[in-house]
Order: sequence, then structure tokens, then C-alpha cells
Amino acid sequence: MASGDGGPAVDSGRRRRLRPGDRSLWRHPDFLRLWTGETISQFGTQVTLLGLPLIAVLLLKANAFQVGLLGTVEFLPFILFGLPAGAWVDRLRRRPILIVGDVGRALSLGSIPIVYEIGHLTLLQLYVVAFVNGVLTVFFDVAYQSYLPSLVDRDQLVEGNAKLEGSRAVAQLAGPDHRRRLQLRRLGPLRLPHPQSRAARGKPRARDQAEDPH
Repeated sequence: MASGDGGPAVDSGRRRRLRPGDRSLWRHPDFLRLWTGETISQFGTQVTLLGLPLIAVLLLKANAFQVGLLGTVEFLPFILFGLPAGAWVDRLRRRPILIVGDVGRALSLGSIPIVYEIGHLTLLQLYVVAFVNGVLTVFFDVAYQSYLPSLVDRDQLVEGNAKLEGSRAVAQLAGPDHRRRLQLRRLGPLRLPHPQSRAARGKPRARDQAEDPH
């Protein structure tokens, strides 16, 4: 009988053979692989949100409009494909979608340093990479949410969803901090004048006031 993954029931026999002490998802290798891939994907997405605009500004000297357009292109797939992706994913096997999503995003992002070394990196490529990554992220997110019920038993869904959403929340909280660190490493620390030095420059020294007859 077909499962939600579009193929035979996923390891149903093996799941029935699990002992009561083995019910924790920490002992579920298939879920651990899914959880690991999703966690890496979430952190990679957060870093990419800064990486592409930073490359556009520092390497391609993009202006404010071009950087804003890049951000729009990154989120455009969520608007265009957010709703129909669910219907399309229901007709396909989930696991291949997850694999293609991760591999496709890695290849598209990996093309940037390769093309840059050749000397042909352009804003158009960044726009294409941003759009492709957005599309793959939409399908990946939809697929992993519907793949979980076919991977674990019903009484494990709460624990599985809690772990996956926990990774998403941690990535969203830690992402801005990682992006700031990357930016500081690339641009260097912001050097502000010391308050005492500003005060010293703002007030004439006592000896100068004494020498000034006025």
C-alpha cells in the first residue's frame, strides 16, 4: 500500500519491531538524517541571506536598487510557488525532493566562487542563484513537513515536529549573529573615535587659551 512518500510503506515492519525503550527518535536513524539535513539547511539559508547581498556590494559594487532587487528575487519564489508547491509535492516522492533541494542549493551557491575565480561573476548570476535557491527552499520545506508522518509513527510526530521546529527557531535566532560576524570579518571592525579624544579636539587646551589675547 502506498505511503505519503509515494512508494511502499516506510519501514513499517521495522518500526513494529522496535522495543518500548527504543521509541525515542534519538534512536531513529532515518529521522536523525532528516533532522541533520534540515538543520544544516536552515543555518545555510540564514547565512545566504547576507552572503548574496554582501557579494553584490563588495565584489560587484551594486547600488541600493540592485541590492534591493536581489532581496526581492530571493523571496519571490515563496510568493509564486508557496501554495502550488503543496499540491505538486503530494504527487511526488518526498525523499528525492529533499535530496534534490539540498544538492541543488549547494551546486547553485558553489557556482559563485567558481565563476568569480574565472572572472565572469555578474549580478545576473546572483539573481539566478537567489531565485533557484528560493524555489528549491520552498519545495524542500513543504516536502520535509509532509515526509515526517511517513517516516515516524503517529505517537512520535509531536517529538519529531518539536525537534525540527526547534532547529528552525535556533537558526533564525542565531542567523543574524552569524551574519554580523561574517560581515565584520569581511569589512573589519567599525573604528569609532574615543570619547576622550573627541572631547580633547572639541575644547582648546588651557595653554592655548592663555596664549590667545582674545
